[in-house]
Amino acid sequence: MKNRRYLSLAVIIFGLWSCDPDTTTLPVEICHTSLEITIGGSSTVTIPLEEDGATSIRFQLSSDYVKAYAANCEFLDNSTYGYADALNEGYQITPANGVWEPKDALLSSNISTSGKFKDAGIRFLGFRIPQADGGYFYGWFRLECYEGGKMLHLIDYAINRSVDEPIITGATGTGMNCPAHPTGEIESVDEIIGNYRAQSDTANLCSISIVVSDKPGYDFIIRNFPFTWPFPEVYGKVVNGWLELPYFSYSGNIPTPGGNPRTYQANFSGNGAMQMPDQEVVLDLQISYDQTGFSPQSFHGPFTMIKCD
Repeated sequence: MKNRRYLSLAVIIFGLWSCDPDTTTLPVEICHTSLEITIGGSSTVTIPLEEDGATSIRFQLSSDYVKAYAANCEFLDNSTYGYADALNEGYQITPANGVWEPKDALLSSNISTSGKFKDAGIRFLGFRIPQADGGYFYGWFRLECYEGGKMLHLIDYAINRSVDEPIITGATGTGMNCPAHPTGEIESVDEIIGNYRAQSDTANLCSISIVVSDKPGYDFIIRNFPFTWPFPEVYGKVVNGWLELPYFSYSGNIPTPGGNPRTYQANFSGNGAMQMPDQEVVLDLQISYDQTGFSPQSFHGPFTMIKCD
């Protein structure tokens, strides 16, 4: 009988302990979106955080700095000078753990030591989104600013969609995709393989081609962009149904009759989406391309390719 009473007491104590909330467990209302966008040179990319597009973070690179611009959201900035905190993984972002600034944030600078993300490895940018009924959604953006601030890799982001609830950097919840960044149209790389013409090409020359990649980590290769020279192969991948053309640089020499080679250096990056108006495959890209040295040229902006076959 005594043993039975001890057993009953143990069950009650276990029940009370198990009902006590674990303060380290956060709500599961976390949406998470993979990006894997890499930009360099003088580039800008805007990531929407809400369905209406009014809430977003715009990342901008220049020769002097890397900045993040907040639209209807705020950055965690305990410096109070516009140098957003570069958080480590496992940091708990809460409603009361710092100073929040609704302005642009300097991530890296080449003209001063300001900015906490420059060559710091993978870090997290904390942000929060005000809600119409009061309170905030809290989130993080995982990124890496490297090569002295000349490159920016946007990896992913997550938002806890429970008002005024914390989020831990690196926590992805149930894996639900954030509504503001829905899955793109591409289900298989086979859908985009083929020959293309530039929409601006009045002669309708199908000189651009997309083939399956032979390099690990990439899904396809684009050949013969009309605005590049000497026509490098551009490797890309499909991420969440979107096209990503990670930043890369290249250089070379052009022989001359006098024996003095002319050198050139270039960089290229881009991203985009597939559209299918009237069952026609159309790729809408945003391109950033610069070449210096011999035959200097550049291209920044939209480029549309239409599939020929």
